[in-house]
Amino acid sequence: MVRALTRTLAVVADITLAADEVCTQLIASARPGSDLHCTITPAEHRLRITIAAHMEHPGVPRRQGIGWHVLDTLTDSLSVSENPADTDPTGLDVVVDFVKHRAIEIGLAEDRGQPALTCPSASQSASPGTCTG
Repeated sequence: MVRALTRTLAVVADITLAADEVCTQLIASARPGSDLHCTITPAEHRLRITIAAHMEHPGVPRRQGIGWHVLDTLTDSLSVSENPADTDPTGLDVVVDFVKHRAIEIGLAEDRGQPALTCPSASQSASPGTCTG
């Protein structure tokens, strides 16, 4: 589904790796028998991914270490919320929410902040990577 909503494989790889890291941490500490919920919400130039689980203890996912650094690097925004569970007074509902911006056709190359160059075919210069006025 993510591949259908993005224009570049780099964005797909970033989202897949970030979601895998979140799910791995949540599954490892989730209450036995609980479900993991993932929601992908597309917007015009970004995808919002929300992953939620019912936990026994606070502090998951860990906000330090290499896993968190990877998440912070791969995403454009990242947040975690912990709330008392409605159905279990001893547990927590943990929600990890991250956003990844998508490249637009004439905007950013590979979603990496590099200016993209799109020339009308008649204005293509003899030099690669340039357009003529």
